[in-house]
Amino acid sequence: MSRTRQRSLLRLFERADTHPPTFRILYFLILCACAVSLLFSPTMSRANNDEAVRHLDAGNSFYNDGKYYVAISKYTEAISLRADYLPAYDNRGFAYYKLGQYERAIADYDRALDIDPEYVDAYYNRGFAYYKLGQYERGIADYDRALEIEPTYTLAYYNRGFAYYKLGQYERAIADYDRALDVDPEYVDAYRKPGQYEWAIADYYLAAPEE
Repeated sequence: MSRTRQRSLLRLFERADTHPPTFRILYFLILCACAVSLLFSPTMSRANNDEAVRHLDAGNSFYNDGKYYVAISKYTEAISLRADYLPAYDNRGFAYYKLGQYERAIADYDRALDIDPEYVDAYYNRGFAYYKLGQYERGIADYDRALEIEPTYTLAYYNRGFAYYKLGQYERAIADYDRALDVDPEYVDAYRKPGQYEWAIADYYLAAPEE
């Protein structure tokens, strides 16, 4: 316990002498409870934090093994120990996403963004969940926000391009594919869906009015 806290408790004990005996007993019990809380709460908080980290790490291991339900249970245990544990919400959201439970995934990304409105990966992941639900405009809005925070987020450009493509906005889709290729051509070339870029170009010209 810090010296400041010790002095505060001593002053409270001294003040108890000015009250009637019955009140002093109750006052004494309350102060004892406060003292115990001051002594042990930091230790308990650190223990909870360490335990939460262990559950998060275990959840990540199960996630990597494709055991998404078990991973979710571990992330949930981590959250029960730390209600503001942002990585646990984000990772649980992605485990729900892998199970096709997109609404639950979105709820976890919402919570992550309540904790940190600048958490760029939560915007990206939520945008992808909206995409899977066919809510392309909402997905685009999340990709927009992700790119405001991190303008070189390659996959945000790329997946926003997919969403524009689904909406028939081929020119915007092509612009986003081009931007993704400008930022990181090797990564996008390795992961893009075969033909998507070419389809967007072809559809753009097919949809364009003849002059």
